[in-house]
Amino acid sequence: MDFSFEELALIAIALDDEEATAVKRKRRFSVHPTWQNREQEGEYHTLYKELLDDESQFYMYFHLTKECFALLENKLNLYLLKKTTVMKTAITPRERLAVYLR
Repeated sequence: MDFSFEELALIAIALDDEEATAVKRKRRFSVHPTWQNREQEGEYHTLYKELLDDESQFYMYFHLTKECFALLENKLNLYLLKKTTVMKTAITPRERLAVYLR
């Protein structure tokens, strides 16, 4: 079954048109739905407040005292600070540090 050049060109055009009308990809999220509830259900937001009440648990979790954690946070604050935009809420420097140390 040999095709002429014109027939091959028509087949290529038809396939290209078919691909163009194919189902578009699903839209990606700027923030995945899994992470949208981070502020209510995330590990940092649920556990950090409890760890502040117990110095020994805080030390076991972060391997730092609360005072060292606060000092480190103050020194690194400018490097960890991100802007909150209309599209998304930035992660706080304290939360970034907690995630990094964990």
